[in-house]
Amino acid sequence: MSFIYGGDDVHIMSGSDCRVVEVYLFVQDTMADWEIGHVAAELASGRFFREGAPDMVLRTVGETGDPVRTMGGLTVVPDITVSD
Repeated sequence: MSFIYGGDDVHIMSGSDCRVVEVYLFVQDTMADWEIGHVAAELASGRFFREGAPDMVLRTVGETGDPVRTMGGLTVVPDITVSD
């Protein structure tokens, strides 16, 4: 299952294995890395999810596959590109 949020639209796509939800994060140069810290940690840990909830996998998406530099100086290499 994939969960895609873009503005006011939410799309949920189901596959044969609905035990994993993919969450896509668009990364770009000078993005504010501190704004995604809490949500990334909670999606990865799942500590506040109800029992039996699907695992969450955070995937980074870039305009291209080139590394981006955040405002905090971190380098992020996108997992996939927008065209994927």
